[in-house]
Amino acid sequence: MSFPGGRIDESDVDAVSAALREAREEIGLDPHEAQPLGYLDCLDTVSGYCVTPVVARLAATAQLSPQSEEVESVFEMPLAFLLDPANLRERELVTHGKRRKVYEYARTKPPIWGATAAILVNLIRRMGIMR
Repeated sequence: MSFPGGRIDESDVDAVSAALREAREEIGLDPHEAQPLGYLDCLDTVSGYCVTPVVARLAATAQLSPQSEEVESVFEMPLAFLLDPANLRERELVTHGKRRKVYEYARTKPPIWGATAAILVNLIRRMGIMR
């Protein structure tokens, strides 16, 4: 499970335009239905990428449709579930010979863990809801 995303192309003005392009390509989001709000902290992944999450508010009328060549499905997760500390766990993994702490949300289908969970935790912390 992951958020829409990808590399910034030469045709992209910045990370916001790249995020909106990727969201259109992957989940069919009309860029006019998204109001970019800002960036979260950059996240270094175990695969060696530095991810710059872009946060946006979607219009209530936004229609999402997974593009089958890119995405299997689209789903929503209640914010109350993500905000409940009882649903968040931290565990250690060994990757590339190094120990890393990773977050995972309990009992989600599909599983929410790793970079996706770390992005959500960063968002919640930035909102001042979690320490």
